[in-house]
Amino acid sequence: MRGGDRSLRTVEYYEGKAGSLLACFGHDFAIDHWERDSRESWTYIRWRRKTGATDQTIFKELGVLRTALGIAAEQGLFRGDPALAIPASSRAWRTSSGSFTVGPRMYVPP
Repeated sequence: MRGGDRSLRTVEYYEGKAGSLLACFGHDFAIDHWERDSRESWTYIRWRRKTGATDQTIFKELGVLRTALGIAAEQGLFRGDPALAIPASSRAWRTSSGSFTVGPRMYVPP
């Protein structure tokens, strides 16, 4: 695979994952919500679960959000911690073979 093909696939990946974020929050949603806590990420997790998305998919989508917040921070557009995009209580779990699962198992209290 040539480098240009990988670059295009990377862009397509981010666009695909960002689509669900935009569907939930809309284009005009203020990113400053993540300057304080992960509350809006939990709102997103609950919404995506209702649509049937797996935790692994949700984790990847929140990773795209974290990347976007990091880019915004580098450009002086975001003053918070991009890590707040992924709630601290979500964590990777080890499989029986000792490797990490791709996505976390997230507990959302009722």
